[in-house]
Formats: sequence, C-alpha cells, structure tokens
Amino acid sequence: MNDDAKAQLHSDVHTIVQRAKTLNERMRSVLRTLASVEHEHPEFAQELRHYGIIAEFADIANSIGDLDTAVAALLRQLGLEHLQS
Repeated sequence: MNDDAKAQLHSDVHTIVQRAKTLNERMRSVLRTLASVEHEHPEFAQELRHYGIIAEFADIANSIGDLDTAVAALLRQLGLEHLQS
C-alpha cells in the first residue's frame, strides 16, 4: 500500500471512529433523557414501554456497543489503536 493510500485509510478510519463516538454520546444522552422521563413522568414512561419505544432504544444502544467493539477490533488489526482514545 502506498503512502497516499495509507493516509486515506487513516483518514477514513479516523472519520469512522469520530462518527461512532458521536453516535455513542448522542445515544447516552437519549438514554439519560428517557431515564429522566421515567422518573418525572412515570405514566408517560409506561406508554413508551407499552409501545416498545424504550426497548427499541435499548436495542439501539446495544447495537452501538457492538459497533464500538467492531471499531476497536478494526483499529487493533490496522495498528491504529491510538485513534480510539
């Protein structure tokens, strides 16, 4: 792989890592908001549970965790672990 291709790969991986981090942070914010809603408005939270919305967000959070794991494995394979910090 030539230097230009390596630089492009590094840039692309860096972009993926940053987007995964942003997605993770945004989902954590959503989950904190849901926890707040559950505490402050239990009747509304019950409706959210009834329609499966809270379960869907939990599934999305788990998928994001899987993505984080996959990105970490990719970085290890490419020798680019430093991008994850």
